Amino acid sequence: MAFPRTHSDRAFRFLCADNSTGFTRRCDSFGAWEAPVGPGCRCPQEEDEHGIRWKAIPGGSVVQRSCVGPSVGMIVRNCLPEGRWAYVQGACEAITCPQNRSHEVEWPATRGGEVVTVPCASSAAVAMLRKCSDLGQWESIQERPCFCEEERDGSLHWPRTQGGTLQSLRCPPAFTGAITRFCSRLGRW
Repeated sequence: MAFPRTHSDRAFRFLCADNSTGFTRRCDSFGAWEAPVGPGCRCPQEEDEHGIRWKAIPGGSVVQRSCVGPSVGMIVRNCLPEGRWAYVQGACEAITCPQNRSHEVEWPATRGGEVVTVPCASSAAVAMLRKCSDLGQWESIQERPCFCEEERDGSLHWPRTQGGTLQSLRCPPAFTGAITRFCSRLGRW
């Protein structure tokens, strides 16, 4: 740390970031600095934008911490002599589950700890939900039943049908056989 030019037999007062006096250093009659006197400055306890909690430490210290939550990395911070935090190096990188196609759904890349929901085709009800773990692994898909709504197509009447099943109807008079229709998991005919 550099000190400003000071007249001999005068003292320099070093102010902390909170405007308190961290220490006083006197320039003796021969123009040499004496040892600093005072409590020094401290960086306050705080939580940064990465969610890392930093303890209050003396100015001039360097501290290193691992990233928290669904992220990886290491951050090194410097508590400047005046009691102000500064980043030296490092970064936190979010852990994410990759984009994935499963159960007729394109699951988007998702940040760890978050849940993705997929609505039924014919209503706002949740058809499926899937959580991305804090480790960046997709958890198993939780399915809830959707329904294909009742539908008329000429002389055919398709009843409300649970998703993921087949529905068969007899052919209209004058025809033989049956017509089968699939109701998708998301409730789409």
